[in-house]
Amino acid sequence: WDDEKKKLETRVLESDQTLVLVAQEKESLEHAKEETERKLVEELERLKDAYAMQVEEAEGMHMRLNQTESTLSSVTKEKDSLEAERHAIVSTLCEHPAASVPPAAPLLQIPISASGESEV
Repeated sequence: WDDEKKKLETRVLESDQTLVLVAQEKESLEHAKEETERKLVEELERLKDAYAMQVEEAEGMHMRLNQTESTLSSVTKEKDSLEAERHAIVSTLCEHPAASVPPAAPLLQIPISASGESEV
């Protein structure tokens, strides 16, 4: 019976040691899990912030693109209108070459003194 008792005591001791090792390993794994979760949360927040900034930048670029397209459309319409007006004037001049077109008025030349004031 003593031999059997010693075997059981040894087995209990080994089981206790195994339980301590398992408890330590479990604690270590739980700590690693918590650290990994914390890092994941930080990374998720960083990515959310970066994404929000990219969305904001893209929206700004889209707004500038729309403004540029609108301006380009207005400029194109104005250009087309001026070209049509020019064409009409040229056509009129070609149809009536003898029409007297008064020369452009000469620019007024106002003498300016050395002090920068007009002498008129």
